[in-house]
Amino acid sequence: MFAEKILNTLLNSTNSFVITTDEKLNIINITDNFEKILNISKQNYINRNINDIFELSTIDIVENTSNKNLSILTTTIIINKKVYFAKISFYFFQEEKKYFFIITIENLFEFFGGLLDQLGIAMHVISKDRTIIYFNKASQNYFNIKECMKCYELPDNITFSSCQQRCLFNTDKKMPNFESERLLSTTLGKRYFKIVTMPIYDITNSMNLLIKIFFDITETVNLIQQLKETNAILEENTKLKNEFISNVSHELKTPLTSILGYTELSLKRLENPSFLTNENNINFLISAFKSVDKSSKRLLELISNLLNFSSIELKRSGLFISLIDFNEIVDRIKSEILYQAEDKHIDVNFKLSNALKNIKFYNDKEKLNLILCNLLSNAIKFTDNGYVNLEIDYNLLNDEVVFTIKDTGIGIDPNQYSLIFEPFRQIDGTLTRKYRGIGLGLALVKKIVDLLQGTIDIDSEKEKGATIIVKLKNLKKENTIC
Repeated sequence: MFAEKILNTLLNSTNSFVITTDEKLNIINITDNFEKILNISKQNYINRNINDIFELSTIDIVENTSNKNLSILTTTIIINKKVYFAKISFYFFQEEKKYFFIITIENLFEFFGGLLDQLGIAMHVISKDRTIIYFNKASQNYFNIKECMKCYELPDNITFSSCQQRCLFNTDKKMPNFESERLLSTTLGKRYFKIVTMPIYDITNSMNLLIKIFFDITETVNLIQQLKETNAILEENTKLKNEFISNVSHELKTPLTSILGYTELSLKRLENPSFLTNENNINFLISAFKSVDKSSKRLLELISNLLNFSSIELKRSGLFISLIDFNEIVDRIKSEILYQAEDKHIDVNFKLSNALKNIKFYNDKEKLNLILCNLLSNAIKFTDNGYVNLEIDYNLLNDEVVFTIKDTGIGIDPNQYSLIFEPFRQIDGTLTRKYRGIGLGLALVKKIVDLLQGTIDIDSEKEKGATIIVKLKNLKKENTIC
């Protein structure tokens, strides 16, 4: 008794206690520090086997240790459904037939769990019967874990299936730590986690615990996804710009070659004084000059679109608001685009509503002309037979003018609607494509319409023509530069 009092005094300020047992490991006495450390009454365990405390086979430990007088073991133990790391030293006194177990307790899960809480990292510990016997605050916050909850009660099988856990706990081989990434349901919604699973073995090399640590990598996964999407966009933009440069070169070179060719040929023939005396030669010159005129207009259109797009893109293009004369607008459009329709023998029809006669509509005349010329030119380009119509009407309710361009051309796949207004974008961007262009016309139209606070909509099906509707509001302030 005197020795036990001394032990009580010595151990009072430590995380250690002493258990005295008989040869069969039935508990004879426990020092007072047991209650302080574990917060349970020692009287509940007097005369019971020591395994009732540890929930592990201490008999195996003793019997498998060759030196019965001094052994020091380190293992995990479960006491009263709580997990501890323990250093166990035991001595066997032959004369008294008693074991003295000196047990030093370290509640490392509480320590590490608290550290992980500071970092927002969830952690819980699973026992052999698939009960969660420890969880930190982060784990509770993420997964709403409660005391003594069974694994199968958790959402999305956050731990393992029953079959997987039985295999893990019953295998004879020691398992290494392993990692996985999963999308799990949490109190914060769906989150991505990197899960580290660590098997813990007791002194008999049996797995008695699984520690699972959950690193929330949602932001990282989302960032990686955003980077992938951005990279895909950059690659697509690079492809489109390369096609654009190639197409611009081709589209500029074609009319220039025509202009230079016909001009050079005509000049050479005119060097002959008698050249103009022949009617066939005169007809040749007329044809050559028409080709030069056509190519010049085409070249002017390309350069104008490039300059206008660049000006709007760099925000150097203001608005000059003036009163719109719709008859004047139509006459100007005819002079600029009808030659394209004549070459293809396509009818281009214009219809102005009578309501336009009774209103004063203010907008940017030049930009309105750019919108309509580009849309009509585009409609003519993709129409091989039939017609292209422009109707202009007034919506009194919204005080806006509605421009409707309808054609009987090749139409547009509805899946391509969002693409056709993107700069440099063409359905077929190769040099061998059937339809000319550099992919800026509709992009320029969209930017101008947005600048004018209007809207543009399209209704089309493949091989069934297209209808494009532009609505522009009455800006009402004449000679205003914005």
